[in-house]
Amino acid sequence: MTSPFTIRRLRSAVGTLLLAAILLGSFVPTGFAVEKDAPMPAKVMAAFIYKFISYIQWPEEAGTGEFKITVLGDSLLAGPLEEIAGRKTVAQKPIVFAHVEKLADLTPCDILVLSGHWSEQLAQVTDSLGDAPTLIVTHCPGCAGNGAGINFVTREGRIRFEVNVAALQRAQLVPAARFLKLAIIVDDEKSKEQP
Repeated sequence: MTSPFTIRRLRSAVGTLLLAAILLGSFVPTGFAVEKDAPMPAKVMAAFIYKFISYIQWPEEAGTGEFKITVLGDSLLAGPLEEIAGRKTVAQKPIVFAHVEKLADLTPCDILVLSGHWSEQLAQVTDSLGDAPTLIVTHCPGCAGNGAGINFVTREGRIRFEVNVAALQRAQLVPAARFLKLAIIVDDEKSKEQP
């Protein structure tokens, strides 16, 4: 008879391998491979964002009774993220979804997803957040290097993600080592500007 401990270890190993396959794109079904200039499927990116949560540690003092995901601007991710919020939890906390159009309407959140318009104004957004423990997620060329914690990219027809470790550290977020092994690590341009 197999012990419960062995079953848990096996499930954990299978889960880790499956996540690695998904994140590396080797398990992404053909329908999710994307053309070089085609927009990424919003549901796939929303699923990635939800999976990222388990590989990033937020500071304990940042914890409230809920986990908040906010979309700033007009983004195709709003619908799929709202759907995930309605049926998933994070560490037994409900996920609260918000969609705002203006930076002035932004309230503290755990994850901030920027639309294309706001990605172009990333410096303004990061200045507004300061060192708040907020994971900024974008999908635009150069955004990871300019302050986003995670940026979606398309490489060889597959959805990949870039990680700016310095940006995560400024936001007091700690990524898991195995998460970073799956990422494309990007240098932080913001820290190069500071004396």
